[in-house]
Amino acid sequence: MFLDNKMPEDQINRFKSFNKVMKSSNSQIRKRRWMSFLLLLIVIILSLPWTQNIQSNGNVSTLKPQQRPQQINSIIAGRIESWNVKDGDIVEKGDTLLKITEIKEDYLDPSQLNRVNDQINAKSA
Repeated sequence: MFLDNKMPEDQINRFKSFNKVMKSSNSQIRKRRWMSFLLLLIVIILSLPWTQNIQSNGNVSTLKPQQRPQQINSIIAGRIESWNVKDGDIVEKGDTLLKITEIKEDYLDPSQLNRVNDQINAKSA
């Protein structure tokens, strides 16, 4: 009946199971495309850089910020890791003045201030 072992397309389409399989494969392709798109979108979002900005009003003045401890009140607890400006520099809106790193009070040594004062006194003597 069929010389090349293939059924004509109109005869294949009359089977309900064939139609279900063909419809499900189209929907699976759509699902795979959506899942691929969502996965790509998630990867892009996760790879974006994340920065945190703190807005504050006030004045900071020092000659050499690395040589003396200073207190800056902010919403986020932390310590100053690096200064990007020095006294007399002209800054504009949006410039990074300093970098704050997180610390937890559990890790702080309560006698650290006394030891720093002892070191300063020892150096000056």
